[in-house]
Amino acid sequence: IEQPKAAEAPPALDIAKLSVPRTMGKADAPLKVTEYASFTCPHCAHFHQDSFKKLQTDFIDTGKLHLTFSDFPTNLPAVQASKVARCIPDENYFNFVSLLFQTQDDWSTKPEYQKLLKQNALIAGIDEKTFEACINSEDLQKAILSEVEKANKEKNVDGVPTLIFDDGQLISGNMPYEEMKKIIEEKLSKLEKK
Repeated sequence: IEQPKAAEAPPALDIAKLSVPRTMGKADAPLKVTEYASFTCPHCAHFHQDSFKKLQTDFIDTGKLHLTFSDFPTNLPAVQASKVARCIPDENYFNFVSLLFQTQDDWSTKPEYQKLLKQNALIAGIDEKTFEACINSEDLQKAILSEVEKANKEKNVDGVPTLIFDDGQLISGNMPYEEMKKIIEEKLSKLEKK
C-alpha cells in the first residue's frame, strides 16, 4: 500500500532579510532619497513610467543619487504585491517593480489579481512554492505594515508617491520631472560647494 505523500513544507522565509528596503545606485552617492510608493497607486505608476527612468538615467546611473524604495501599500492587492516583490531575487527586483507599475491596470483592480501577480513573479525568478510562502506570510506583512506606520509617524508620509531627501525635504505627489530635476540639481550644487 502506497503511503500518501506528506505535503511539502513551504520554504522558510528570512523575514529580517526580506524586510530590508531595496536600493539602487551607489551607496556613497552625494545625495540620498527614499521613495515611498504603493504598487496599486496610479500616480506611482505614472511616476515610474515617466519620471523614474529619467531620474535613473540623469542621477542614479551617474552616481549622483542613491535611491531607497520603500513600500507604502494602500490596499490589500498592494500589500500582497509588496510581499511578493520582497521575495524576488535582488538582481530582478527593480525590473519586477517596473513590471508591476507598467501592468498595473492589468492586475491591480482584478478579482484574480493574485493569479496575475503569480504569473509576473514566476517570470521574475521565483518558484511557485516561494510565491505561496511570500504571499501568505503574515510575518512579512507585519514587517511591511510596521514600516508604513513608522514612515507615517516619523516622516509624515501620508500619501504616495512621496520622495524624502536625506536633508528631510519631502516631495509629495507626482511632480513634473523638470521641477524635480531642478530641486535635485540645486541640492547637488549646494553639496559641491561644501
